[in-house]
Amino acid sequence: MASRSRVRERPCHALTTLTDASPAVLADDDLDIYGIGASTSVRDCGALDCAPRIISSTVRDTPGGGASYTVLGQLRIQAPAEEVYALLTDYARCHHVFKNIASSEVLRTDGGELEVVQNCKWAFLAFSGTFKVHLGVREDPDRGILTFSLVQSNFMNDFEGRWCVRPGSGEGGPSGAWCEVEHSLSVVPSVPVPAAVAYYTRGIFVRQVESILRDLQEGMASRPGGP
Repeated sequence: MASRSRVRERPCHALTTLTDASPAVLADDDLDIYGIGASTSVRDCGALDCAPRIISSTVRDTPGGGASYTVLGQLRIQAPAEEVYALLTDYARCHHVFKNIASSEVLRTDGGELEVVQNCKWAFLAFSGTFKVHLGVREDPDRGILTFSLVQSNFMNDFEGRWCVRPGSGEGGPSGAWCEVEHSLSVVPSVPVPAAVAYYTRGIFVRQVESILRDLQEGMASRPGGP
C-alpha cells in the first residue's frame, strides 16, 4: 500500500497572467503544442475573462529514476465562491461533473477522516482504460481550500490534487458574484516514463488540468440557477 502523502499547507497563489508567472511557466509555443491558448474560452463571460489558464508546468526527477509532474491552472467563474466549493465537495456526484472520473465512493475511516475511492479514466497514445485510486480528503471551507492526497493506487506512487476558491471583487461585477479558482495537480507515475515520451506525458497532465477546469466551469453553468 502506498503511504499517504503529507498535506502541505500553503496559501493560494495570486491570480496572474502567463507573462507574470514564475520561470517554470510554459512558453506560448508549449501551449500551442498542447492545444492550449491563453484566449481559449468555454463561453462568453462578458467583461470577465473566464478562460482556463495553465500558469505553470514542471517536471522533477525522483529517486529511482522516476519523475514528478506538477501543473497549476487558474480560472474565473461567474458564481459565488461558496457555490463552487459546494460543487467540488459533492464527492458522491463528482463523476457527473468531471469527465475523467467514472465513479466515486465516499468513505469514513474509523477515526472519522474523509476519504474517496474513485475509478478514473486514462488515455495514452492509442491506449485507454480506467484505474482505481483511494484518496484522503482534507477540507478547509473557511479558506476555500480542498486537498486530495494519495492513500493507495497501482497507477501512481504519489499524488496531490489541490483546489483553492476565492471570492472575486471589482472587475467582472459585484464582489461575491464571481470567484477565482486555482487547481494544482502533482503526480508521480508508478512506472518511470521513458525520456522519449516524457515531454508528451507532461502535455497529458497539462491538458488534464485544463479539462478539469473546463468541466468545473460547465458544471457550474449547467446547475439550476446557473448563469
